[in-house]
Amino acid sequence: MGLQKTGTTTIQEDFLSSHPGYLGKGSKNNGWISSSDLQELEKAAATSFMRDKDELEYIASGFIDKIKKNIETTDYKGPIIISREDFCSWPLEDDWEYAKWPIGTVDYFDNPRTGILPAAHFIKTYLKPLWDPFGNIRLIVTLRNQPDYLASMYAQRSNKRQQASQDDFEYQIDMLINSGDISINWFNLVKSLEYAVGEENVTVLLFENINDKSFWYKLSRSIDENYGYFKKNIDSNNKRNAKRIKNNSWRIQKFNYSHHYVVRKIKKKFLQRDYAKALFVSPVKEFFRLLGFLLPGKEKESIYLTDEIRTRIKKSCAESNKRLSNHIGVDLGDLGY
Repeated sequence: MGLQKTGTTTIQEDFLSSHPGYLGKGSKNNGWISSSDLQELEKAAATSFMRDKDELEYIASGFIDKIKKNIETTDYKGPIIISREDFCSWPLEDDWEYAKWPIGTVDYFDNPRTGILPAAHFIKTYLKPLWDPFGNIRLIVTLRNQPDYLASMYAQRSNKRQQASQDDFEYQIDMLINSGDISINWFNLVKSLEYAVGEENVTVLLFENINDKSFWYKLSRSIDENYGYFKKNIDSNNKRNAKRIKNNSWRIQKFNYSHHYVVRKIKKKFLQRDYAKALFVSPVKEFFRLLGFLLPGKEKESIYLTDEIRTRIKKSCAESNKRLSNHIGVDLGDLGY
């Protein structure tokens, strides 16, 4: 399920992509389910509290029907593996690309996130009842210590923030902590998933252990696969999509003008209309993207996770991390949580 920036791209592209039951990023089974089908499913899950019940039932049943149809036309009898990080996103409004947790605009923190992860509600209410006649749903979530996670996530999304800078990064952290937003409470995240499918069907993996055999043993057991399937790739594993350039430093990306607020307004108004998307929105996005190559950017600027910022984040997450440590039987403090 995610989180983003926790080794998921490495798992998807280097280890799962050739698995016969894998559907997701880098999948070789795109004939089963299209990328747009998967994106529709994860977006419905992440925005389930904002959607109409009938719409959610339609999306869930349509997806399950496609899975069932493909199962009936193949000899494959193993697990179906879906890997999409945005199941763990938590938008505060239906402006999908710009309201994902935890980095947003200041306005979003006027109404901080509370309760359970939206995708957990969607899975329990809509997906699980449809799939129960055919088998279990297991959820695998990868976590990372919150200071490194927030810095890496900010760097990842900096191309969508025209004001991206060290000052903006620190301001975002202040707003996140001061608002009491629950989006970096990993204990709540894990308990949300357990609420959806049961504690016995949730596996928690830690990014800090990705080079340990224990990480891959747990993953292999969760998808009914032998450890040897992963072992052949571990030695040649290269971390993907990494933005960290050295300890406590992450590189900010150049602002992509296809994410300019003008394009966002156009997308929000016309995206529902396929003809407009093809004839109008895409060319405008391309114009702003090309504009970005011509305008000065911040390609070599970095953000720094100072000791003071790291300590503040750890202090704000200390209680929830302590509860999670007891819950999964791992001393998270030793791993930087």
